[in-house]
This record gives sequence, structure tokens and C-alpha cells, in this order.
Amino acid sequence: MRNLRPLCLLFAASFFAVYSRADEQPAAQLVAQTERTFSARCAEIGIRDSFLEYFTDDAIRFGPEPRLARPDLQQETSSNKVRLTWQPKIVRVASTGDLAVSTGPYVLQTETNKSSGYYLSIWKRQDDGAWKVAADIGVSGPSTTGLADDFQSYPDPPDQGAAADLLAYEREQFSPDLDLDHIYRSIASPETVFERDNQPPQSGQPEYAVFLYGQRTKRTKLSQAGGSTSGNLGFTYGAQSDDTSNVGYLRVWVLRNSRWSLMFDVLSR
Repeated sequence: MRNLRPLCLLFAASFFAVYSRADEQPAAQLVAQTERTFSARCAEIGIRDSFLEYFTDDAIRFGPEPRLARPDLQQETSSNKVRLTWQPKIVRVASTGDLAVSTGPYVLQTETNKSSGYYLSIWKRQDDGAWKVAADIGVSGPSTTGLADDFQSYPDPPDQGAAADLLAYEREQFSPDLDLDHIYRSIASPETVFERDNQPPQSGQPEYAVFLYGQRTKRTKLSQAGGSTSGNLGFTYGAQSDDTSNVGYLRVWVLRNSRWSLMFDVLSR
């Protein structure tokens, strides 16, 4: 896959159809608009100050391992010389209406350089109704333009998941004794989106087959740091390592037929 348009169409047509198709709801539109406002604010006052405005007190960032974002941000100097902008292209809101995931392309512009990639953010609705970022990760990659928006909220599912169960499920699946292609065959599908540095997002049957082929004989050691669920949506994060590298991960899961299925899998070096 070379752009996100097939990705959006694929999400709408297959992955979420399992739930009798998620309907477009104001909550998803609100998260998308909050994301756009956040991006505009970042361009106006800079990364540090805008992130402090929009991140929860316990928000997680990656570098590459997960850690609390606010202590790092508070040590930085306020500046708008580095311009970071982004666009939400896919938003999903949990059936409970208080947890969401947003992803899309970003552009980072300095005085001498311009880079691009894709971000994935976890949003939580606060007690006052405002949405704030609970976890944020990004990977570098080729820029993409002209993408269709795909903002949806899930209807109430017949069952809901618990964070402890999701974390236990992830630990069970990511056995250090199993090759990664075997693990991903068990938890993922062709509709899962895999985001890696210096690559476009991978999703769809041909890309899924190529991805699995590349995971043969690879093994990893998982070090969970946390996670949360709400209704039929959940996320997990931590670090994983092999003999040569250590990366941070953020995964988004959706509950279907009483089983957690991997929606997004993002690794950041």
C-alpha cells in the first residue's frame, strides 16, 4: 500500500462491519475537530505548550520506551520555531463514548528540514466533557495527501472488555518462544494496520502477507507498561526487544465476538 485511501476504505468496508457497521456519530466528529484544533494550537504556540494543554496529567509518550510526557515537556523551552501539524484521517470512538483512537499524517518543519510520518493518539474524555490525549506515538514515513476522512463511533456491543483481561491476553500471545509471524496470525487480520518507521502504513491482504513473511524467525520479549479499556475498545503499551534492538509499542484493540482483535500495531524506535 502506498497511501491511506485504501486503508480508510478497507476499514469502513470490512474490519468494522463485524459490528453491523459503526455509524457516524457526533463523538467521532468532536474528537476529529479537537484533533484539528490541537494541531492549529501547536502551530501557533509550539509543541511544548500545546502538548501541555492537550495531554492528560498521566499521558504517555515514547522515546522509544514509554514514559510520562508531562515531566519531559515541562523541562523543555517554549518555542514555536519548529512547526508540527497533523490531520486526523481515521477516528474510532468506543461504544461507551469516552475512549477514542485517532491516526493520520503529520509534517514536522524546522528552519532547515522537513519530515513527515504518521501519528496515533489515544484520547480520553474528561469529567468536564473535554477530550485529552492519554497516549501518543509517531513513526516517520512518506507524506500522503488527498485522503478521505473516516470518523465513526461504535454502537453498544453485546459484551465489553476489561483492561486486566486485555493485558493478560497480550502477555499470553506474545510468547518469547514463538516467532512473530505465528503471533500476528493469532491476533491480527488483513485489516490490521501496521505502522513502522520509514514505511507507509501496511494494511490489506497483499501487504498483510508480505508483513507476515517478514516476521518469520523473529522473536521478541515483551515488557508491558500499561493499558486501558472502555466498552469494546482498548489499548496496551510498553517496550519489546530482541537481540539487536529495543522499541516502544502502542497497540489498539477492538473486542469482537468476545475476543480481542488487533486494530493498530505501532512500533517506534
